[in-house]
Amino acid sequence: MKTRNFLTDINIVGATLISRGGEMLHNTIPNLLKWCDWVLLMMDNENEETKKIAYEYQTKYPDRIRIATTGFPPATPEQESYPRGLFHRFKPLQGPIRQTVIDYLRECGEKVDLLIWPDSDEIFSDSLQKLLEDFWSMPDKRAITMKPVDVFGDMMTIHSHSMTGHTRIFKFDQLPEMTAVPYRTACNYRPLTKADRIGNNRILIHLASLNPEKRAWRVKHWKPNIKNSEALWRLPKPITQMTPEELKEILLREPDMNIEDYLRGGDKRMPLGVENASKALREATDLLDKLGVRYFLAFGTCLGIVRDGALIKWDWDVDLISLGEDNDKIDAGQKEIEAAGFTEFKKKQDIPKWKRSDTDMSEEKYVRTYSFKKYGCRVDIDPAYLSVDGKWRIVLKGRKREMFCAKHPAEWFERRDGRLYRNKTYQVPVPAADYLESNYGPNWNIPAYGPMPWRKRPCMSQTYECK
Repeated sequence: MKTRNFLTDINIVGATLISRGGEMLHNTIPNLLKWCDWVLLMMDNENEETKKIAYEYQTKYPDRIRIATTGFPPATPEQESYPRGLFHRFKPLQGPIRQTVIDYLRECGEKVDLLIWPDSDEIFSDSLQKLLEDFWSMPDKRAITMKPVDVFGDMMTIHSHSMTGHTRIFKFDQLPEMTAVPYRTACNYRPLTKADRIGNNRILIHLASLNPEKRAWRVKHWKPNIKNSEALWRLPKPITQMTPEELKEILLREPDMNIEDYLRGGDKRMPLGVENASKALREATDLLDKLGVRYFLAFGTCLGIVRDGALIKWDWDVDLISLGEDNDKIDAGQKEIEAAGFTEFKKKQDIPKWKRSDTDMSEEKYVRTYSFKKYGCRVDIDPAYLSVDGKWRIVLKGRKREMFCAKHPAEWFERRDGRLYRNKTYQVPVPAADYLESNYGPNWNIPAYGPMPWRKRPCMSQTYECK
């Protein structure tokens, strides 16, 4: 009985080599069962944990899980202990090891129209169904070579460092002479040629960096890990629900953080929790009150409290706008801020006082932002400067490669509008709805994950002139 609702007139079989997959198999095996009529788990150099999990799945799905072993000798004690020892055991044997899967399927006596053959740390997104349907309708194509996208830490964070493409899907019954042949660190399947294959990006998902245990194992036994400076992107939904086109679009935007930020937990663009952010907001604004700094809730912080009556749970910092005339009060209060337990006080004075064009801008630099941290939460205070004509408040933004501003009517910061949040009243720009629309568009009151790109914000201006 077919368990899927597509390509029901053919037989789809899954296979994966399992060795030290451990808990990772709880991702791989259910994902394979989603697409396949039955699945072969070919064990090689397996440990007891992996073996236990494999047989638990066979007990749960006795008609759909089959287990076999390659028969090759296990790793020696030296290979187990030596750096990358398991890698060096497997690579010379990978052709014969993979051939045991091919031989099993040829000898099992059952028709295998499509073979889906990921590694034990790979799964597929929901877009696989359409790919399989399209592939099956191509009479001249017999395999799919897939370049994966890699997750990091959870199923809603990805990085761009990935493996080369590997062939993972085959029209098996159309390849009666297929043989696995090792090639450098990969494996070729003869007599397949490039013309026999189609390529695909970002439907195969690589889980090698999903959790700290797997990353540590991979560094010791397989390959050096990616660097902590590697960029990461947050996703609006689990990666299995993302299309390749959506992932491509996300990877084209500015990264949300790097691995070091992620591992610190609660740093740049890493959701840190409402409780931490609420405490940092309260204590930071208490200090600003004491210093006599005039401030307003800004950006995502203002959006959450005005729209939801609370901070946004997936936000990564606290945003405030101060009046540019009060910069000296913040400067004078640095020691008091640090004495209150805030760390990493930064004053970023790197944006021109005025910009008339990309080639005509002031040499004098104004403060773009003040920032400091507590409870893992970064508090950003962006000064809003009066324009030369006095009509606008200008919030400087950007970096060396692009300098611009958010421009708001000065009158928005002259009236009072307090919003109560956790027993403290915070000032917001007036009218708050106009301020939020200028930053997030007319649908600002509809929740959406992730930052609004500056190029899409109505308040963005490439030219400005501060007093």
